Amino acid sequence: MVKVLQMVGKKAPSQKSILSISYDRSLLLTREWMLQEAGYDVTSTIGFTEAVAQCGQASYDLVIIGHSIPRPDKLVLIAEVKRNRAVPILSIERHGEQGLPEADAWVDSIEGPEVFISVVHKILRPPTAARA
Repeated sequence: MVKVLQMVGKKAPSQKSILSISYDRSLLLTREWMLQEAGYDVTSTIGFTEAVAQCGQASYDLVIIGHSIPRPDKLVLIAEVKRNRAVPILSIERHGEQGLPEADAWVDSIEGPEVFISVVHKILRPPTAARA
């Protein structure tokens, strides 16, 4: 558990803004806490209507769509987000489901906090220049 908290507690180099979408409030709040502890500014939304409204109101560096959202709804959300903004989309998939090619990245829901946060960091941190 200490290793997980150490990974989650690492701060992002500069605060980036994330929109997190779920149909399950407890999963949403847990994800929000992990992302905030990792140094991100997080806006959490429950449900399709709230998510679409939020996409039109603000600009985000990343949109995360949780695994509690059924795949057909995810496809519609991804299309709606991409219609409004050029922003990367991370889809959290139920264990055993293939990642959606419409999303920019995906992670399996059972991978755990370390993998989840490391994927978010990889998406949001700019590549570093090679050292000579």
